[in-house]
Amino acid sequence: MGKHRIQGFQKYLSPLFSRIRCKDENRLERMLVPICGDLMQEDLGLSCEDQETLANEVSIATVKFDEALRASIQMNVIGTQRLTALCRRMKHLRAFVHTSTAYANCNKEYTSEHIYEPCVNASKLVEAASSWMNEKMLDSLSAQLLDNRPNTYTFAKALAEIQLLEQQKQFPSLPIIIIRPSIVGAIWKEPLPGWIDNVNGPTGIFIGVGKGLLTDMCGNVDIKTDIIPVDIVANMLIAAAVYRAKMPNKEENNEKTTTIPIIHCTSGELNPLKWR
Repeated sequence: MGKHRIQGFQKYLSPLFSRIRCKDENRLERMLVPICGDLMQEDLGLSCEDQETLANEVSIATVKFDEALRASIQMNVIGTQRLTALCRRMKHLRAFVHTSTAYANCNKEYTSEHIYEPCVNASKLVEAASSWMNEKMLDSLSAQLLDNRPNTYTFAKALAEIQLLEQQKQFPSLPIIIIRPSIVGAIWKEPLPGWIDNVNGPTGIFIGVGKGLLTDMCGNVDIKTDIIPVDIVANMLIAAAVYRAKMPNKEENNEKTTTIPIIHCTSGELNPLKWR
């Protein structure tokens, strides 16, 4: 591993893992191995060496809302397909945890822990978007394809779920589980309360109001804003991996499964936040 790779890794992790570094400065480097990759590239942009390492050793396996439809499909759908292809090679895979969004099916009045069929054939759309359909053609169809969703991100996340369901049917031994968090906000408790590294979503609004730059905005004051702290989401992802790993292997029991466990990670009615 190159020296620049380690230095970049240390710089990225230092704010959140300062307590660990205080006890043992080199512990993270011994426990974690960063790899270079790209969801937009074939084989995830991984080197042959990294692919073999993941396939032989790993047991447990990314937001721009207004992205062009093609790019959103490539990142969220085709990228997920490439990841499942890699996971099928893993000899010790115990859990494949896919992070979706609670708003994947926000065009529906109510969303349950269920994968909903889109208004188009997901596989054919993905194939067309990655081959003969150009950017202009896709953009002209966006309004119809989104099916009353507000952006390409939520649509692509819904397509990714459908693709995972198809993979589950084709390869029953894939231990897939889907987590649907709502709007991910700053850390609640650990390790650094209030920490956040971006101004996406409502964070930018909060900063603008706090600085006195934003005094009013258009919107429905009675709408509930579902924000979930990032540390709760992180804990849910870990718990979901353990939960999925302990589920019986359907293939070993000669059973066929057409479902994927889905967990909503939201505040819902427990802690509703209104703009009023």
